Amino acid sequence: MSKVKLINKITYYFGLVIKKLSYKIGRFLSLIIPDLIIYGMQKKLRAVKYKNRKIFHIEDKSWITRYRAISFEQKEPETLRWIESFDQDQCLLDVGANIGLYTMFALFKGHEVIAIEPEAHNFCLLNRNIKINNFSDRAISYPIALNDKLTISQLNLASFEYGSALHTFDRTINQYGDQFNPITRQGMIGFTMDDLISSLNKRVNHIKIDVDGNEFLVLKGGEKTFRSDSLQSVLIELDYKHVEYRSSVELIESYGFKLNNIDSESKKGIKGDSHSTANHIFMRD
Repeated sequence: MSKVKLINKITYYFGLVIKKLSYKIGRFLSLIIPDLIIYGMQKKLRAVKYKNRKIFHIEDKSWITRYRAISFEQKEPETLRWIESFDQDQCLLDVGANIGLYTMFALFKGHEVIAIEPEAHNFCLLNRNIKINNFSDRAISYPIALNDKLTISQLNLASFEYGSALHTFDRTINQYGDQFNPITRQGMIGFTMDDLISSLNKRVNHIKIDVDGNEFLVLKGGEKTFRSDSLQSVLIELDYKHVEYRSSVELIESYGFKLNNIDSESKKGIKGDSHSTANHIFMRD
């Protein structure tokens, strides 16, 4: 075989090898690059600031989570003041923790937190936020709904994004007590607060409740917890328009608590303004 033919043959087979390698490399890159992009997006962190200081980070998953981070100081200043009033090394039960901003703030302040969040997107992000801030040693979260009895039912979703809210367990009523049409649903188990706290053998010092409509049922399932000597205060979001509003307030008071403070939004609600939902803070009477 002449040198020319040999060179041509080697060049031909070399070209085939390069072609196959290029195809495999190209296919590999086409598979991995989108994953790398998605991974990069998943790992995007946003700092949460308080008094001009970065105090923790959250994963930035949607416009809602972004808004929650940006508005942290302005949205519920009374909740931040309430958490800041805790004595050292306290235990907070955060019912309706969402992605965990107030859970994180209590952890940042050195407290222990039991966080309850039934919605799948939010529960995932709640746990990721706890982990990335190295708070796992003082926080535990549960993907359940609190209720007045053990119930296997569904969580009715008002929206389907990270950080969303206004979902309701076992019934389709919103924060005002009105019926709404859920866009989808998730299977969910409801426990009473008393069963949960009893099984954990925890002494809870403070309770935050933000469940957008089912407040009365959560309260009914927590009599032993509310009557415990260890419990010092309760912050609960209530709406004056809700048919169960008065029953909720009276039930908390029957457990030995007195309404200590209503935030400014609630005062607007009393005057008939459109802002009828607000945080109510109860202290041990």
